[in-house]
This record gives sequence, structure tokens and C-alpha cells, in this order.
Amino acid sequence: MTVGLVGLGLWRIAEAFVTPEAKDKAKSAIVGVVFLALSFSTLTFARGGSSSDGKKASSITSTALEMPGGKILIALAGLIIIGVGAYGIFKGATKRFKKDLEAGAQGGNVGSAITISGMVGYIARGIAFAVLGIMVIWATLTSDPSKVSGMDAALRTIGSQPVGVVLLIFTALGFILYGIYSIARAKYTNEV
Repeated sequence: MTVGLVGLGLWRIAEAFVTPEAKDKAKSAIVGVVFLALSFSTLTFARGGSSSDGKKASSITSTALEMPGGKILIALAGLIIIGVGAYGIFKGATKRFKKDLEAGAQGGNVGSAITISGMVGYIARGIAFAVLGIMVIWATLTSDPSKVSGMDAALRTIGSQPVGVVLLIFTALGFILYGIYSIARAKYTNEV
């Protein structure tokens, strides 16, 4: 998973240099940095440690909670993260991502393996982000900044559920399939 996230991060950053539109450049660069940060958290999680990202997030949250209106800002950030996750789930479940792929496909149709990879990948990624957003909101409601952490804590939270191992396997397979989908996406978007 770590290697896949590093690859995705580097690919998106490289894409920022070759994409003509400024909006797409910024989006690619931001997503690339997010994937690289997630790869660090994933590596730390895989090694059995807890990521320093969680400590940084707790420190930032603690400072924000002390500010006037800080709770509202943190809750808003949590809602945005949940929204990103929900959109990923929606995009995967409705196969909306196919429009991007089919625009670059010569025949107009994308294979079923790529479609399934995109569906499962978007849904798994959306679930991970939604859990992270819920943790941010929970920290706000309890005024406990230690509840805010990185993606590693979100994955640990998923793993601690009654069927957590199954959920983690699904999430890991989803991220792998999202990586496969991203490779296909790169192929098709290069043909545009």
C-alpha cells in the first residue's frame, strides 16, 4: 500500500508539471502531496507505530480549539473531510468516474476490470476519508484534540470494529484497485 501511495503521489505531482490548466495543476499537486503524506502514515502504521502526523494534527487541533470559533472551524474541517469521503463513495457507486475515462478511450467504452477497480477503489478511499472526518468531528464534540489523528488512526479505528479485519482487507484491496484504476486513468487521459 505504501509503495502504491508513493507511486500515486509522484505521478500526481509529475502531472502538475505537464497539465496545461492552472486549476488542474494545483489539484494534481495537492492530491500528490496528500498521497505522499498518506504513504508516510501507511508505512508507520505497517511498522506498528503511530504516525507523527497524528501528533501534529492533535497540536494544531488543540491550538484551534483554544481560538474563538475554533470548534466551529474544526467541525467544518471534519465535515469537509466527510464530504470528500462521501463524494468518493458516490462517485464509485454511481460509476461517475467513467465519464473521465471514456472521454479519452478511443472506442468510448472502458473495460469492466477498470470499471470495477474504479468503483471499489473510490468507495474504499471514500470510507477511509469519512472515518477520518468523523474522528475530527468527535474530537471537536469532546474537546479532546488527542482524538484527531492521521489516516493511520482512521485505519486503526476501522480495524478495531467487530468485523474490523474484514473491513481493513476490503480497504486495502480498495486502495490497490484504486491504484490500478489510476494507472488506467493515466493511460486514457494521455490520449486526450
